[in-house]
Amino acid sequence: MAERRQIGPGTLVKASEQGLFSELGEGSVIMHLHEGVYYGISDVGTSIWKSIQEPIPFSDLIDRLLEEYEVERRPCEEDAESFLLGLEEKGLVTFDA
Repeated sequence: MAERRQIGPGTLVKASEQGLFSELGEGSVIMHLHEGVYYGISDVGTSIWKSIQEPIPFSDLIDRLLEEYEVERRPCEEDAESFLLGLEEKGLVTFDA
């Protein structure tokens, strides 16, 4: 079984230039410019996407989400990490340790 990758607290997270973001009436989408594929994202995903337009340490991103949503830190970290790793697989996010 492959080891699950983790994002460290100081890891800088940034949206890739391959993603074009648009807010729609009932949600938001990110379009991968190279592949022409659209990905629907939740309200929390939208908050994350807006926060990573400039490089931001993962821990600072989590702090922003905790201010915006009523959630405990650990589940917030786990869900944000999962979301970001999924975006990385699609080439929509970059990490810099």
